[in-house]
Amino acid sequence: HQHHITDILFEITKLVHSRQTANASIPVDFNDTQSTEDDDETDKSDL
Repeated sequence: HQHHITDILFEITKLVHSRQTANASIPVDFNDTQSTEDDDETDKSDL
């Protein structure tokens, strides 16, 4: 059973790493959403 658990954990870590690298290769979208959120906050504070 333990061996199966480690296999599952290994697969999960592989998935997480592949997701992280995929996100790292597309950082522009994340930055765009962040900047728009910041802009909204500054607009509200100006009002």
